[in-house]
Amino acid sequence: MSYATQADIDARYPGELAQAGPRDADNQLDAAAIALACGWASATVDRTLRAIGWATPLAETPVWVTDLTVDLALYQATPTALASQPDFADRRARYQAALEQLAAIAQGK
Repeated sequence: MSYATQADIDARYPGELAQAGPRDADNQLDAAAIALACGWASATVDRTLRAIGWATPLAETPVWVTDLTVDLALYQATPTALASQPDFADRRARYQAALEQLAAIAQGK
């Protein structure tokens, strides 16, 4: 189960995937790559929640879980050549903040 979708990313950060998201052979947004990034991000959240004793996947997704998943997935979906550019430092910062928040949750904070 994925806690975020392409639509969630677009809703939270309008236009960011269009600006720098994964592209398919026809230069269209690669929905499969975005779904893969959302799945990876959801699994990352699940690992943290299981570490503190929560049963996963969650039956209902709290907004804060979707928010963390979106920040993780958007960065993961950003092509590597773009992710390292200064224009995308905010994506990396949100990604790092999400990882830090998950680490704090795992530590019981």
